[in-house]
Amino acid sequence: MKTQILPPIARLLLAILMCLPICGSHAFAQESYAVFDEATNTLTFKHDTNKPTGAFALNEGDNAPGWYKSNGYVSNANTIEKVVFDASFANARPTSCCEWFFGCTDLTTIEGIEYLNTENVTNMSRMFSGCFALTTFDVSNFDTQNVTDMSGMFSSCFALRTLDLSNFNTQNVTDMNCMFCDCPLTTLDLSSFNTQNVTDMSYMFEGCSVLTTLDLSSFNTQNVTDMSCMFEECSSLTTLDLSSFNTQNVTTMEEMFRSCSALTTLDLSSFNTQNVTTMEEMFRSCSSLTTLDLSSFDTKNVTNMKRMFYNCKVLTTIYASEKYVTTACDYDYDMFAGCANLVGAVPYDENNVGKEMANYTTGYFTDKAATGIDASTVSDDTAAEYYDLQGRRLNAPQKGVNIVKRGKKTTKILVK
Repeated sequence: MKTQILPPIARLLLAILMCLPICGSHAFAQESYAVFDEATNTLTFKHDTNKPTGAFALNEGDNAPGWYKSNGYVSNANTIEKVVFDASFANARPTSCCEWFFGCTDLTTIEGIEYLNTENVTNMSRMFSGCFALTTFDVSNFDTQNVTDMSGMFSSCFALRTLDLSNFNTQNVTDMNCMFCDCPLTTLDLSSFNTQNVTDMSYMFEGCSVLTTLDLSSFNTQNVTDMSCMFEECSSLTTLDLSSFNTQNVTTMEEMFRSCSALTTLDLSSFNTQNVTTMEEMFRSCSSLTTLDLSSFDTKNVTNMKRMFYNCKVLTTIYASEKYVTTACDYDYDMFAGCANLVGAVPYDENNVGKEMANYTTGYFTDKAATGIDASTVSDDTAAEYYDLQGRRLNAPQKGVNIVKRGKKTTKILVK
């Protein structure tokens, strides 16, 4: 039986028909994109087959999104007033939200955020940073299980007062640098945060000047290396629970508590500072602290203690142990400057404010072990007992430095 040979024109038509499904699948492929309407200053996210000319593809990794770029300069960011996630965007699966709304200073409204599926997102760095006018947005449904970078995510959201992060899964996050810095949040519940893999917490709460209390007792900080400026200028903070902090790998605590001016107590008994190299301005302007217990501090590797206690105006007592040494310290300028009420082995002298006074034999520190007295708070109505610096009981205060014990509370006074 002879095989029938198709004429050339028939073969051509058959080839075209065979190609049609393939070409068609590309012609009608769905795409994720964003389009900016200059007339309404609205940025709209969609996922469909109708991507218009001039629309922006979604960014990847730590690259800035296309709607910011115009000859290398920021273009639309500071003119975006409204963001809309179209219902079609529920089918999109972005991998990065890095800088999506960064610097959107006029943005006041985000609609349809429930259509943003973040299950594949790994980078949320600076996502809402600089959204000065946003008073509220709902991130409670965000799936963050694959996110590794949350640095600067909510930084400088100056109008934001509340934020629900109770559903955030942070188990894979490594970077929380400046996550909430300069946010005037009134409350912040981070009890659900898993921080076991975080290495950078620098500036995390810097400038959260409205927060009055912060409970971080659930934080696992075993891998954190950088805590510099972590609580700097949390000026309304009266309560700070750091009892769970493991600081064994931290190398810098520079300005960690600087200008926490409302803190009256600070429990650092769990701190391991064996790898810390800089404590510059660590407690600078903690102007309400009366007592600091640094008896767990090992400072053998610290090279910088410049202005460490600068302007701690009401600080009277700093407890320390023999592990507090200054042998590696090269920078100690004004270490104790402005600590006019500080008394240790000797009374405060404004002309001696360097590292040579960081000891409990001839300096401004107190050896807690030697006194054997607990510094827990107690009512000032309790009868006072007086001791000299050797721990010997006195019948009455004597000239010089006296240890005053009321119940379990210990203070020092200078009698002239």
